[in-house]
Amino acid sequence: MHSSQDALLNLWKKIFNQLHEASAYAELLSCSYLSRSKTHLDLKTAERNIELQKRHIYFFRIMESGIAYATVLSITKLFESKERLSILNVINEAKKFKIDVTADFESLGKNHGKTLKQLKTARDEFFAHRRKDLEKTNVPSRDDIFALLHAIAELLKKIGSSMSPGHGHTWDYENEGFARDTRMSFQLMIENLYRGEQARLAEIEIEYSKKL
Repeated sequence: MHSSQDALLNLWKKIFNQLHEASAYAELLSCSYLSRSKTHLDLKTAERNIELQKRHIYFFRIMESGIAYATVLSITKLFESKERLSILNVINEAKKFKIDVTADFESLGKNHGKTLKQLKTARDEFFAHRRKDLEKTNVPSRDDIFALLHAIAELLKKIGSSMSPGHGHTWDYENEGFARDTRMSFQLMIENLYRGEQARLAEIEIEYSKKL
């Protein structure tokens, strides 16, 4: 493989890694919202989670705000022309090796235009340059975000398979990037916080080697 194609492969891998990071951010944001949903969970579990998060409000409020920020920016920067780790950049680099997925990229933009517009509006008017009259913003649904991430993964996989030699990358649709692992970790954290709360109510002393 020529050194210039080595550079293309390196760029391609970095963007795929960024896509996996975005999947973790998006899933964590979804978990945070759904953990309080009385329609997604049974009433008893949802109310227990709400009370638990109220007790740790400064952690959960800042975490949710920060993860929303990370979700929006990690995806929107993939579509910024001046960003080195952007889809446009890897598409242009791929063209040097007669790999042209321009039509696929245009189709992606058309099929997921609403989601991309919501993300860009959230970025431009709230997270990056907050409008004075805007106190909150709307982020696309989890389903819409992951439909977009899947489409980006397919585009990148097409570029990878067209290289010489071809390259694949793990994007398990059941796993959805890092989504499943993120969801399991969030659930474990909630359960451990609940156990700790039960210990507090029972006045059971817990020793720590070092406190923050």
